[in-house]
Amino acid sequence: MKSLINIRFAVLLLAVLLCAGSIRNWNQPETLNDDPSYLPSSNYIRTLALGHNESLASIFWIQGIIGLGSSAYSGNEFHWLGTISDITTKLDSLFYNSYYFLGSMTDAQAQDSTTLNVLRRGVQQYPSDWKLAMLLSMHLQSTQQGLAEAAKVMEHFSTDTAAPLYVRHLHRTFLAKSADPLFAAQIYFMDYLNPDMQGFRTILSQRIADQLNIPPAEKENLNLLLRTSLEDKGKRSAEVFAEIIRRWLR
Repeated sequence: MKSLINIRFAVLLLAVLLCAGSIRNWNQPETLNDDPSYLPSSNYIRTLALGHNESLASIFWIQGIIGLGSSAYSGNEFHWLGTISDITTKLDSLFYNSYYFLGSMTDAQAQDSTTLNVLRRGVQQYPSDWKLAMLLSMHLQSTQQGLAEAAKVMEHFSTDTAAPLYVRHLHRTFLAKSADPLFAAQIYFMDYLNPDMQGFRTILSQRIADQLNIPPAEKENLNLLLRTSLEDKGKRSAEVFAEIIRRWLR
């Protein structure tokens, strides 16, 4: 039994040394634009860990952060964060900092498949965490298909009183962005009438104007109609919205 433990430890030590060697040069300019093919595949990294998943995940993560810091000093771009987060979270699916840091530090418009898959894994592991869900949604929103997924992700928090108000309504923003102008204007109009959204009415009014291409000179006429609907507590909301469409939908 003792010899088996020693063998496992020796193999783990060898794996750690190989991993450390593979990431030693991340911050060097000549390797920055290369594909990180020398990194262990995340598909078999758990086997390599020999049961020491969390320890190996921490080693990868620490070395990755060191590489990121070094690249900041050298002025070079660090390309490996998505790959490192993929490895660390496959080793330890509860590695929260890896999910959060990746979502916060990477370009949300890049549409990197590795980053998206890692963030989806994070949302799956932490389904009640609206911050991770919002980070995933921000990375999804650059395509129409991604907007639909983002709306679905954030809809989970629409009734979560522990989440901030804007988070509870964020799914409607993604839904509106994925819709045609008429439907989007209707979503923003209904949100404008929602008493909970009182602090966002200036923004919602502008979004209605943007969807219907209302000229700035006519913006005050739109606001007048919106206030009319508020004054009768939404009783004539259908009539008011129909008038908005009649005037400005082209």
